Amino acid sequence: MAIDDTEGKFEQLYLHVDGYAISKKAISKLSRYYSGYMYGEITYRGFLRMLAMARPKKNEVFYDLGSGTGKVVILAAMLANFSKVVGVEIFQELLDASQKVLDHYKELSGLNNSFSQSVVFIHGNFNDVDFSEADVIFMNATAWSYEFGVPFIRKLEQLKKGARIITSTLVIKSNKFKINPIGSIDFSWGDEEVFIHEKI
Repeated sequence: MAIDDTEGKFEQLYLHVDGYAISKKAISKLSRYYSGYMYGEITYRGFLRMLAMARPKKNEVFYDLGSGTGKVVILAAMLANFSKVVGVEIFQELLDASQKVLDHYKELSGLNNSFSQSVVFIHGNFNDVDFSEADVIFMNATAWSYEFGVPFIRKLEQLKKGARIITSTLVIKSNKFKINPIGSIDFSWGDEEVFIHEKI
């Protein structure tokens, strides 16, 4: 994975993007609040460690389910040789912010000349999105509940053999996965336990 000075470049991209404010505004329009919509962000160093533990291979496909302002998507594109990187986000306001960052990233001359991946943001509920092509998935699942997750976990069980799912806090309770604890990783709100689930 290319490390060089991507941290500074990444911070520059998000200098004026307040994901918490955007999320708060989007959530305020809802008639019913669900805890899984709670917004949170990864840190550069935290995601770098998670991604390294997932052992990304050249030309694999990466998905972030609940991509917010696209931080994980942009970092996955910057740090690994994925052929395709996809973010799925239910709130249009957050998706719009993601797209603006991506456009800015592509416009900045000399930022990363090797940036040739297909990077896509999808508006929708990831329960309704086909992500069966994924080799590596990231899910910030700290605020999820199993009442919401059980049908979704059945969907995850259909992933290809060897696919890896990175989760914060949530352990996928299924004999279809080998679970590898990473340990405590820093997020914007504090440290959380992170796990890699490998499809067997």
